[in-house]
Amino acid sequence: MFDIFEIFKDFKIAKFNFEIKAENDVILPDYKGSTFRGVFGYIFKDVMCISHSGECNECSFDTVCMFKKIFDSPPPSNSQRLRNYTAVPHPYVIEPPLETKNFYKKNEIIKFSLVLIGQAISLFPYFAYSFVLAGKKG
Repeated sequence: MFDIFEIFKDFKIAKFNFEIKAENDVILPDYKGSTFRGVFGYIFKDVMCISHSGECNECSFDTVCMFKKIFDSPPPSNSQRLRNYTAVPHPYVIEPPLETKNFYKKNEIIKFSLVLIGQAISLFPYFAYSFVLAGKKG
């Protein structure tokens, strides 16, 4: 038997709420999560990439790459539970607007949340900066 409190004693989680104002009229798809994640991933890679080659599998910085750590981190070599997986789950969750509306007028507020887990919490400034850049690029 195991002690659930012992398992989660070092577990850390943080939730950040964002409000963005539409600078122009915006149309989002029904499932906004894929749009938010796609734009975030594209910008985050650009922000975090050391070599700027664009080819992760050929990069010599892969062992220290924060993009890879977030998006493609291999499981620890001594992990029994994750040994059958090539990567561990992403340590973040983007909670998009759950409303059904798709059209946002200029100056309307769009709310979403970001949940960071474990060591990813220390990378919050990079997540926030990526969202700022995403907003500027549209």
